[in-house]
Amino acid sequence: MFSAVIFLTFACFYQISLTDDHIKKRELLAKDKSLFKELRDKLTVLEKRLDSRSCDRFHAGYIGGSSHTHKGAAVNYLCMPKNPDWDKYANGIQGYRAYLYGTEYEMRENSNGIPQSYHDYESPCAVCRALGTSSTLMIPGRYNHEAASQYICVDGDAENVGSNSNKDGALLYPVEAICGSLKCPPYVGGRELACVVCSK
Repeated sequence: MFSAVIFLTFACFYQISLTDDHIKKRELLAKDKSLFKELRDKLTVLEKRLDSRSCDRFHAGYIGGSSHTHKGAAVNYLCMPKNPDWDKYANGIQGYRAYLYGTEYEMRENSNGIPQSYHDYESPCAVCRALGTSSTLMIPGRYNHEAASQYICVDGDAENVGSNSNKDGALLYPVEAICGSLKCPPYVGGRELACVVCSK
């Protein structure tokens, strides 16, 4: 196996949408301690459902993405594993990096069966590699450039071509985890993220 930079995802994305009647009918307080238990229970139910559906591979975790305030940030979301693997990294926030944050619900009113009380809680995710599909890639993007980008996985033993004359066309930057809405631990703020791309 070769080393690579950023994180893995698979082709088929399943979003957890908590729409069961018993949750819709229940009044949840904004700081309801049982909310996390309910999310965990729903994730367990989803894992069992996916396990019974010819899923080639499966993992669950937290939704990660760029900050909503950064210009030119990555446009795609990633399903970050609950227990990340680390490859080569330098601890601490570095310059010339893209940043990956956790993702929170913005539910100022009830919408699509998701209670308003979920507002500002972190969002879980689950990913399945469905049979007969191709792999999915992620692309890093620097937070202060004008152009939108997305996260990709780059070989840890990357090659180069041409010259190093600094023409600044499309650019690749390593991606670091940012604590806050992204769970730390298991993530480490300022640490570059590893990745893998799987296909079958």
